[in-house]
Amino acid sequence: MLSFDSPHEAYVYIVNWDDAGRAYLLFPMPESELHNPLAPRATHHLPGPVDGAPFAWEVSSAGGREHFAVVTSRDRLAEFERAVAAVERVRVEGGGLPADAFAGLLRGVGRASAVESGPAAARPEAIVDELKRRLAGDSELRRRVAVRVFTVENSGD
Repeated sequence: MLSFDSPHEAYVYIVNWDDAGRAYLLFPMPESELHNPLAPRATHHLPGPVDGAPFAWEVSSAGGREHFAVVTSRDRLAEFERAVAAVERVRVEGGGLPADAFAGLLRGVGRASAVESGPAAARPEAIVDELKRRLAGDSELRRRVAVRVFTVENSGD
């Protein structure tokens, strides 16, 4: 999960991809009770609750590097939303898990899993790179939009 807060209303987009080419749009997530824009001056735990129960993303691949892009904006990024529309989304799977089901594990705690969306999957790294290029050339846009990319090593253990 990701804890997020902002002094102003914010649109948040989270995209994940690995070195093997698997990519997922993690937020917004249609089943989540949290939707864009997120309210200001509150801590939001993304992906947010589903039917009142807290949820977290689960790791669905083992090994390699995972890249997470967190894009935040004061305004809706309609062009970015269209670009990531072809990226696979996560969906919520039913069925509860006992609280200690993953005790001792350092990865994958949650009930969300990836589903196929269609044959024309976009490359999220290219989408994020294009947004970063636009930010570099537009100082007004840089004041309203932030892009952070995190890379972590997934040991597969």
